[in-house]
Amino acid sequence: MKVRSGTFRPGRIRALAALPLLVMAGAGLSACDTKVGTAAVINGHKITESDLNSYLTSSVQPVPGNNGSVPARFFALSILVNREIGPNLVAAAGEKPTPAQEAQARKAISDSATTNGIEGQLSKLGFAPKFYQAYLDEQTQVSLLGAKVTSAQQLAGVVKKAGLNVSVNPRYGGWDARTLSLTEVGKKQLPNALTLGTTLPGDATASPTP
Repeated sequence: MKVRSGTFRPGRIRALAALPLLVMAGAGLSACDTKVGTAAVINGHKITESDLNSYLTSSVQPVPGNNGSVPARFFALSILVNREIGPNLVAAAGEKPTPAQEAQARKAISDSATTNGIEGQLSKLGFAPKFYQAYLDEQTQVSLLGAKVTSAQQLAGVVKKAGLNVSVNPRYGGWDARTLSLTEVGKKQLPNALTLGTTLPGDATASPTP
């Protein structure tokens, strides 16, 4: 799989559901050492369940994709994790981008998202307004990395150098070191203690789409 370019196809929410940031094995990870109330920990940075909830409204809906709908909380956490590891990977790929380069990349992503109505689509799906900014942050990092990494072999070295350490609450599945992405686990596969005994906004199970 190639690194995503950050471009969008008009009228298709599928671009929002392209969860994997990269393809590569070998990142450091821990499957289930997070505490209750923590959604993920990335290189010591904690994303709490409260943080995650703040990106969703009570009316949030699953995100449609080609092979089914992605639960909104799962999608949101994927973006937040990718946003956090992005700068590490970009820095490991070479010289750190200048503020001007970052601003240029972000503007290109923002212009593309505006053209394709991404902000409106996220809003209709029930994501809080600030999630759009997180999405732009994540896509900007993907774009900056895509400008430096052109092969799987090159990416392997970048991942190794970055020394990522990602831990995800089993409620959301786990962290796949091969794809540097979240891997969802159905609730029926988890012990009751790990479901936290409640249904939160955006927890809807993925369902097939025509």
